Amino acid sequence: MSELFIGFIFIVGMMVALSLIQFHQARKLKAMKARCTVSVPAECTYVDVRRQNRHWSCNARYSFEYMGQRCRGSNNVWGTKRFGTIKPGEKTELLINPDCLPDDVFDPIAEDALHHASVGAVLCLVGIIPLVMPIIFIYAAPYIMPLLSH
Repeated sequence: MSELFIGFIFIVGMMVALSLIQFHQARKLKAMKARCTVSVPAECTYVDVRRQNRHWSCNARYSFEYMGQRCRGSNNVWGTKRFGTIKPGEKTELLINPDCLPDDVFDPIAEDALHHASVGAVLCLVGIIPLVMPIIFIYAAPYIMPLLSH
């Protein structure tokens, strides 16, 4: 095989891997959002945004009241782009899973990360199409052309 073809396969493989990572993150966040069914007003008490290699992570903690009790919840999300953040002391609406507090908290940061992961996964897959189609036509042409000539 030529070095060019091996490089091409490597690039397509990396795009597929990136797309799968993005799909996994989007699926995980969508499942968390589906579990979090109760909306509560909350106050952000702590935010830590970090860049690690090519990824961003955001850990936010919240204080809110649910069924007469003061609760704390947190969310830790990551993505390939820096998503919106909230500042300590800001008020926001959270979606919570009352059966799994404080772990299941879906905040505006998670919503932004879900959007970025979904769009990123689709764009990676769409980007693969122009790379893969010429190879398919080159290798499939000997088999397709005799069928078209009849």
